Amino acid sequence: MDDDLALLVLLAAAAGCRPAESKVNILGVTTVAGNALQRHTFADALHISQRVNRSLPVLQGAAWWPPFATSWRPRGPSAASRFIVQTVLKEAPNSVTLLALGPLTNVAAALASEPQLAGRLKRIVIMGGDLDPDHLDLNMLSDLEAAYQVLCANVAKLLVPVQTCTQAVFGSQHLEAAVNACASAPRERRSHPHVHDTESPVGCTPALLAKMRRQLWMMPKFINPRLKQVQLS
Repeated sequence: MDDDLALLVLLAAAAGCRPAESKVNILGVTTVAGNALQRHTFADALHISQRVNRSLPVLQGAAWWPPFATSWRPRGPSAASRFIVQTVLKEAPNSVTLLALGPLTNVAAALASEPQLAGRLKRIVIMGGDLDPDHLDLNMLSDLEAAYQVLCANVAKLLVPVQTCTQAVFGSQHLEAAVNACASAPRERRSHPHVHDTESPVGCTPALLAKMRRQLWMMPKFINPRLKQVQLS
């Protein structure tokens, strides 16, 4: 759910919805299995891209399940890792920032398949890690080998640990605001080959709201039960 929200924020920035901020040029989106199946993460990215009328390349990457099951995890190149390599090499050197919001399987595969890639990237921003040396977050734990490979790569990296993420809390009051906004929005009918709901409020879907509810219930109990949410003043 947090990945969906991050993509929506980036798409808004790319569209110039907040002129005071630097405009973002999104080159594409790749998906990976993490705390959800690959087919769900891929469908989400396609759906969000369609809902905001953006023709973004959306590529599937590692599809292993469940997390932590090393024997199930493919190590070779995927459509996602090949896209990362091709896109970065096509752009000017040190002009592309790779934003990794999930397990690092796709990123590690891309770096392993193309030795020039690390030297062409501006940096990799990673949502992962933990300030507590006795713990690791879900993204790192989901593919420890890939995380090690990426962290050892000779490229600038910015790690955003779970403690930082708890300062950007999406709470029940935000969910209710989203529900109210969706209820008051006009409806339109659209179809998409990868998404089953064909009628939904503009800019926000019942499926997205259902996931918000599940994640609000699940995250404090199972994903990060030891972390306290920190509200910024």
